[in-house]
Amino acid sequence: MGGYVAFEIMRQAPDRVERLALISTSARGPGPNEAAARDVDRRLVEEGRFEELVAGATGGVRLGLAADPFFSDVRVLTARAAGKQAILNRLNAVQIRIDSRSTLANIQCPTWVLCGADDQICPPHLSQEIASGIEGAQLMVMERCGHFIHYEQAARLSSELAKWLRS
Repeated sequence: MGGYVAFEIMRQAPDRVERLALISTSARGPGPNEAAARDVDRRLVEEGRFEELVAGATGGVRLGLAADPFFSDVRVLTARAAGKQAILNRLNAVQIRIDSRSTLANIQCPTWVLCGADDQICPPHLSQEIASGIEGAQLMVMERCGHFIHYEQAARLSSELAKWLRS
């Protein structure tokens, strides 16, 4: 959800942002299919079927990582630590987020847009849409990577981000 928060910051306080990195995100508001899926997720949480929700949340994850017990444990532990209300708040925030495409041209700071080539949650065409809408934005698509770049290729992400920040 960091990208959604970043877009809101850029609407409210763009003068406070020196550089912007948008990783595995979309500028679009929720579509009708997404809203229906969030309603299903919300019902699962409200009905006490949290484990079922977490077990089914593998979309956009490369097969190798999705099968990695460490990654699965981290996802489950993070969700459990957040708690039911935080999960419901997140589902609501994602469902009511603002479509930011009309404000992309207002972004004036250096911007780096990064996505995984295999991301099924925020596919590369959504990152291309963002980069095309922001003058001078740099787009990078990481091969052999899905939505969770920070887990799937953490070292490369850190290296590329550091390189961009120094540029």
